Amino acid sequence: MRFARPLSLVAVTLMGLSGCSSLQQLTAGTDDVCGGLQQLIADYDTGFSSFRGKGTTMPLSTVYDAKIELVHRHCQIWNWGAGDSVYLCSASDPDIEVAKQRHQQSLTSVRACLGPDWREEGDWRERNGQTDGYASRFRSADTNAVVSIQTAVQTTGPRRRYTNFLYIGDEARSSSLGTQQ
Repeated sequence: MRFARPLSLVAVTLMGLSGCSSLQQLTAGTDDVCGGLQQLIADYDTGFSSFRGKGTTMPLSTVYDAKIELVHRHCQIWNWGAGDSVYLCSASDPDIEVAKQRHQQSLTSVRACLGPDWREEGDWRERNGQTDGYASRFRSADTNAVVSIQTAVQTTGPRRRYTNFLYIGDEARSSSLGTQQ
């Protein structure tokens, strides 16, 4: 599998690691974000077994601390058994402008890390017949893994909440990010 290896500085903006001081400051969890992303994609077929830390077992899944965190203290590996695992980083945003900024910065970084062998598609997310955000998905003929940057809005509760996701896993689970109420 071939990946572009740009300067790590380009990737540091993943999930909006830089930005205005009014938002929750996110930091990279590794010195080489692009290398970490590439290693995670390469380990997808083993359920990210090389990157699983301490696990918490729940009735239908196990959630592991990620040994490589592309976004410090915001990433986990979820496993439902039978090879069904995802790597997921998420961060809440105070408003739509911050969510859009982080989405765009994340896209720029992921594009640079993945390189030209990956095909990008974007589409609006829908839940209950209403648009609830935007998803950008990257696919390559070299792997079954989908890399996705998504921004979701949750309208339940006293105010709207915005969340950005970085996802590595299969297509089906990618479509359900942020749909839990």
